Amino acid sequence: RRLTDDLFTFEENCRTLPLDTYDGQELLRQVISNITNFLTSNRFRLEYTSFVSQPFRMRANVTLLMRLIDNICANIVKHGSPSQPVELTASVEEDFLVLRESNAVLRKTVKTAAGDSGYGLVICEDVMSALGGSVSHGTEGGRFCIVLRFPILPGRE
Repeated sequence: RRLTDDLFTFEENCRTLPLDTYDGQELLRQVISNITNFLTSNRFRLEYTSFVSQPFRMRANVTLLMRLIDNICANIVKHGSPSQPVELTASVEEDFLVLRESNAVLRKTVKTAAGDSGYGLVICEDVMSALGGSVSHGTEGGRFCIVLRFPILPGRE
C-alpha cells in the first residue's frame, strides 16, 4: 500500500514540477557522467557511443531526469550481469534525443525480473511523460533494453 501511495504522490509531483531549457549537449554530458560514475562504482563497465554532433536545446527538470537515471542504473545493478559491458548510445532522431541502453541480465534474475513489481519502470514512464518524451523496454536474448526519447526544441543554438 505504501508503494502505491508513494507512486501516486510521485506521479502528481511529476506533473507539477517546472521544466527549464538547457543546452542539450551539456545536459547529455552530465547524464553520461552520472551513469558512468554510478555503474563503475558498482563494478559495471560502460561502452558509450554518441552520434550527437550538432548543438541542440531541450526542456527538462533536472531532479526528474536524475531520478530517471538513478532508476535505470539501479535496475542494471539489481538485474544486470557485470561480466558484460552495459551498452549506451545517444543519437538525434526526428527531433528527439534518443538514449538506448542495453545490458546482459543475470541468468538467475531472468525469471524473477518478470515477477518484479515494475515500480522502477513505472517511475521511468511517469518521468518521461512529464518530460514530454516516451520510454520503451523489453528483454530479448538475455539482454534488457530500454529506449528513452526526449523531445528537443526546434532550431539550433
